[in-house]
Amino acid sequence: MNEAAGAIRFYELGNAEMAKGNYEKAEDLFRQAIELYPDDAAFFIGRALASAYSGNISQALLDISEALKLSPNNPYIYVDCAKIYMRFGDPKKALESLELALEMPPDPRQYFPDGFFVSESSARRILEKAKREKDEIVLRYIIKIRQELKSLKK
Repeated sequence: MNEAAGAIRFYELGNAEMAKGNYEKAEDLFRQAIELYPDDAAFFIGRALASAYSGNISQALLDISEALKLSPNNPYIYVDCAKIYMRFGDPKKALESLELALEMPPDPRQYFPDGFFVSESSARRILEKAKREKDEIVLRYIIKIRQELKSLKK
């Protein structure tokens, strides 16, 4: 098994442990994925979320920072960053992250891998749909955070 395939396997196992609420075990599996293949932002995001849920804020913030270095134009990293800020009680920073995500277009590499060709009009339609979907996700988080802020003020 090559390193990337092994890393993906650890990543998948980490996500499975996250779903079960085994955050420390997930954190270790994501660490193993990163050790095998440190060039994938998703592995750092996985560990950041696992770290956040297990209470390790410093590791979570380090991993978010690394994910942003690897993929600075990925709006979903900012959504995950907002989740982490909310986890640690900083809704203001969470909103800032979501506003950044809202400003970003979707990453075309997610929709058009190497060797995949479509007409320009098809590409435009696909990216417009992706932007709408991304914006809907981000706006849902913004609404949720604003509602939590209102309830805190009462």
